Amino acid sequence: MSSTNVFRGFLPIILTIIFALPSLAQDTGIPLQERLNGLADAAKVPGYSAIKITTEATPTVLVGGLLKAGEAQPFTQSTIQVQGALSPLVVYIAVMKAVEQGHFSLDTPINEHLPFQVVHPADRNTPITIRHLLAHTSGLLDETGSFYKMYLITDDINYNHEGLNSDEKKMVRRANLNARFSLRVLLEKSLTAKGDFYSKGTFSSQLPGDGESVSLTGLSVLALIIESSTGYFFDQYADEFIFSPLGITSAAWSIPSPELERAVPHLGSDMSVVPDYNQILYPSAGFRSSTIDAAKLLDEVLKGLKGNSKILKTDSWKLLFDDIMPDFQNFTVPETNRAPIEVMSSYNQAGYIVIGAQNYGSTSVLLIEPQKGEAVYFASNTSFSHLNRGGYFLSEWMRLIVEPYE
Repeated sequence: MSSTNVFRGFLPIILTIIFALPSLAQDTGIPLQERLNGLADAAKVPGYSAIKITTEATPTVLVGGLLKAGEAQPFTQSTIQVQGALSPLVVYIAVMKAVEQGHFSLDTPINEHLPFQVVHPADRNTPITIRHLLAHTSGLLDETGSFYKMYLITDDINYNHEGLNSDEKKMVRRANLNARFSLRVLLEKSLTAKGDFYSKGTFSSQLPGDGESVSLTGLSVLALIIESSTGYFFDQYADEFIFSPLGITSAAWSIPSPELERAVPHLGSDMSVVPDYNQILYPSAGFRSSTIDAAKLLDEVLKGLKGNSKILKTDSWKLLFDDIMPDFQNFTVPETNRAPIEVMSSYNQAGYIVIGAQNYGSTSVLLIEPQKGEAVYFASNTSFSHLNRGGYFLSEWMRLIVEPYE
């Protein structure tokens, strides 16, 4: 993810959009699955997953299309794909679990649990706290130069691959040069004043607590704090205290070889397969799972808000969604790759918490309405960067899932 590509991996963002075109979602008399498939065909999206869960009805979990355009292997509920919009949710839950276990409090200064010191250059005496990172008010930014260093290409490289657009080719070239740092080392090199990748763009001019700035890097700092305070690697901690209690078996931040046949390939601008990648800052946007396991995670969120959680206390869920999750509508919006952004404004204004993620090879959007008890999720195996009306199609998908008109 980059500062321009998922808004860099995690794009909870808001814009107002007015649709001049007729809504495909409102066609009546056609089953929901057929309408979703029709949108996929019109948008030239090979495969997709759609989830709607409410406290009042049976969950809807639908998938459609193919793993690769032009081939016969179907996209199924057990297919493993990048679930970028769920990555921040996993970090949020893990932090609240660590708080419940007494490893730290929300107002603990982060430097008490980091193996290096992070200081806002505008005021060295104002500590950055756990709460600041959760609410994206730490002043920490995703500085473009160092943020690109999180990618690790895992496949053979063809820099002139026709399936890559110019931005994707640039990312692949940069990623292939990256050193294989650990999570700790890359964060230390990026966030400490004498670090190799530190720059003036690492922090905003706003002091901790004064303003909101989306920071994927900040989410990865939280993951490192969990590691240093609990003795677990972050992925191990999430597996033991989140995934295992929920019966989630496919969760991963990279694809192990036994699961490759079930994994969605990354598809470039022309729908052909392009190099796979892993991320050093994996907690922020690299989460992968099957659709059925993604549904289990979202179902647990709604159960938690109603007091029936297996993994967190009810007070933790309510604190997270009522007081900590930021008002994404105040975030600034990058000027490029806007496809997943435009869908978000009307839902945010209607009371949904919205998280979106876009990168080459994947797009996902998550809506959670805590008061109604509703979660809606859509993910596809392309970035929508090949579509000049990508935002329109995403909006139609989300409208159809939220309000199926049946």
